[in-house]
Amino acid sequence: MRLVAYVMVAVISLSSVWCRTAFASKENIISDRNEFGGKTIEVIMDKDDAPHEIQKILATYDEEGKTRRTEITYTDAFGSEKGVARTIEYFDANGNAVKREYYYTEAFGNKKGVIRATEHYYANEKIAKAEFVYSDTFAKEKGVIRTVEYYDDNGKVAKAEFSYTDSFATGEGVDKRIEYYDSDGKTATREFYRNNILIKRE
Repeated sequence: MRLVAYVMVAVISLSSVWCRTAFASKENIISDRNEFGGKTIEVIMDKDDAPHEIQKILATYDEEGKTRRTEITYTDAFGSEKGVARTIEYFDANGNAVKREYYYTEAFGNKKGVIRATEHYYANEKIAKAEFVYSDTFAKEKGVIRTVEYYDDNGKVAKAEFSYTDSFATGEGVDKRIEYYDSDGKTATREFYRNNILIKRE
């Protein structure tokens, strides 16, 4: 799943530039004063001139005109090809990306099991945490509704949390599992929880 997220980062960055240049066909001011004290502008892309993947962009600026949030809605054709329907990128006051959200198409969710992914970043924009939310079908089959991965400074997964469905928890007696990994990426320790109480470690 991380590969899909990485591919989309390039699309987001390029789209942020495209939306205010030659590809914009229509701009609407959604808000003159948003939560950051600046404007929120919706950009509808011209189908004849814009890159085929972008349908519209919602750009949120602060009072100094700096981009604080960019929401991109992709075309149906691009969604069918890449599996991503929408992405949202959040920036701090210095222009650094602090979080990215990926919303996948229904077809992608049915095939891969993931309907939404969120990445959080350290100050240097290295990934700190990634969260994956699964479809109802996947959750029913596998018993997992959400996974959260935590990364070290080298970009390796150091810890992962797995949240189980109520039915799985009832049958197995655990509602959460935490795995800790060594420097080679192998599982070093597993912990099993019920109602936030550690019941087993192996």
